[in-house]
Amino acid sequence: MEEVNELVKIFVQIFEKENTVTVNKREIEKNIVKDGDNFSSGILRLKIEYTDGMQNLYKNVFLKIPTISANYNFTSNLVIFDREIYMYEVVLPRMYELWNEITFSPKFYAATKLKSLILEDLSESGFKTQDKKIKLDLNHSKIALRSLAQFHALSLKYLQTYGTDEIKLGSPYDIPNQGETQNEMREFLISLYNKFLEVSSTTVSEKIYQTLNKTYKNCIIEQASSIIKPNEEGLNVIRHGDCWTNNILFLHDDEGNVLECKMIDFQLSCIGSPIIDLIYFFITSVQFDVYEKYEEEFFDIYLNSLNDTLLILRVDKTYTRNDLNNDIEKYKTFYIFVIGITLQFITSNETQILNIMNVTSQQYISLVQKWLNYLDRKNLL
Repeated sequence: MEEVNELVKIFVQIFEKENTVTVNKREIEKNIVKDGDNFSSGILRLKIEYTDGMQNLYKNVFLKIPTISANYNFTSNLVIFDREIYMYEVVLPRMYELWNEITFSPKFYAATKLKSLILEDLSESGFKTQDKKIKLDLNHSKIALRSLAQFHALSLKYLQTYGTDEIKLGSPYDIPNQGETQNEMREFLISLYNKFLEVSSTTVSEKIYQTLNKTYKNCIIEQASSIIKPNEEGLNVIRHGDCWTNNILFLHDDEGNVLECKMIDFQLSCIGSPIIDLIYFFITSVQFDVYEKYEEEFFDIYLNSLNDTLLILRVDKTYTRNDLNNDIEKYKTFYIFVIGITLQFITSNETQILNIMNVTSQQYISLVQKWLNYLDRKNLL
């Protein structure tokens, strides 16, 4: 509660100074995030009432506070809280200075020594997330892809301007405290992969199952860890790192047509191939039937938006369909990691990370079957 009070105090001071108003009332709304939607942070909504001239008006912001729980041993050692603060304090503001026609994120107000954040409540402007169980339809997927492509393009302008040596965005999975913590995480991920194998054994062909068991079982964690590092022989962007349904908020018109989107949660942002963000987004967020039908169109939308934005920003780089295909082949192991391990988090309603391996949702089983059969047809296993 002490940290919450500190956050309220900081925001009131900032808001009164920025707007020359007086804050009269403060109210905290708890439990605004559903179970299973955020494993690393608690999200509270701060509501204030303030006087502007003769009017009483209202303003909301989010308070994002690192969760001290069974999840903390995993998440704290990934330095994800420092990473997100760095993105909001340094990287994103510099991006917007380089191209002020677009913003991808909520307004950032402040961070505390305990790594809590004060962020704009985008719902005040009409932005909202889509249901993670239903996933994204065609139109929402297109808008998200265009925005992700623009984000990647602007990140290239950022890297061109400030250089790769300056930016503090190494792999989020390079744990600084080696030893026990790293072994603990590795064993946990292996347990999740074994659960994935168990599900696969009853949902896909024996050929696919044996590929998963013999080709990937003993190396999936190490390969996935190396895959998310910078692309030595290809394009490197600043990746969002966790671009999925719950971290994308959409704005609609009065008829329900989607207009634009913004992204939140930059805790896993790092430098690397854009295909990692794309694979992650497609598997975790797009309705499978929609992806299967419009796969080629999705890749065209992404590439056109990326390259058009690079031209606008005068960045002398391109990303061709051949480049993308080469990266798909190079990083195909990441498909297995996301399907086998990440989807267990995405489809879970558990509040504690360690409980995930004890529950298998029907949605997870269905997605495993669909995606593995798709990869087999595409010769990506």
